[in-house]
Amino acid sequence: GGVNDQSFNQSAWEGLQNAESDFGVTVNYLESATDADYSNNIESFIDEDYDLIKIEERRVGKECR
Repeated sequence: GGVNDQSFNQSAWEGLQNAESDFGVTVNYLESATDADYSNNIESFIDEDYDLIKIEERRVGKECR
């Protein structure tokens, strides 16, 4: 599910939005439509110099190494 799945992903996204308003951090998300999107989405955040990348997907493995 995505950020509106009324479950874990939505809870994680809402927590990040709270961190944005409470602490002034910048948050963003990219939703992967297919497994092939994971690497590209992670690389996009790396290229944008994000300090922290939080991934909510148990199928992601080698992309995170």
